Amino acid sequence: MGQLYLYAALAIVLFLALVLIWFKSNSGYKVSDGKVYFRAFDNMQWQFKSKEVRGADPNTIRTIPWSGDLYGSDGKRVFFGEVQLTSADPKSFVVEDWRQEFSRDANQIYWKSIPVTEDVEHWQILSRGYSKDRDNVYYLRNIVEGADPESFVVTGEVTSHAEDKNHSYNMGRRID
Repeated sequence: MGQLYLYAALAIVLFLALVLIWFKSNSGYKVSDGKVYFRAFDNMQWQFKSKEVRGADPNTIRTIPWSGDLYGSDGKRVFFGEVQLTSADPKSFVVEDWRQEFSRDANQIYWKSIPVTEDVEHWQILSRGYSKDRDNVYYLRNIVEGADPESFVVTGEVTSHAEDKNHSYNMGRRID
């Protein structure tokens, strides 16, 4: 009986590995007919969709390392999916977190494709979607109004609860 459970567990692990390989091989940047496309799984419609990446050079497009296939560069421009990060510097651009949401270049911090702050020297990721620089605390891309960067700490281990010396917050909103 114990061997049956072992075989069942191995079959499940193998199935999940094959699904992961299939998703990985079917998503990311693809070149077809001289154009660059970004292909990703649409969770709402349960199917892969391709969108043209306008302005991308099909001869030099590549996936940026550690980006989960979400970020690409052709050496002149940086893209998040099919969206160009218009002010991003491809030479200094890196993905900052394992969730592939925050990235930076020499001049700017981004949340996905949206510029967040130019204070790259002091910016740091906290956790649960929070980050901060010298002057502001951010939840994803938005400034957490009234939050004190010096005393701000994330208190939730599995939630987005946080606090500073003056207030408590959840998902970037003041709750007291």
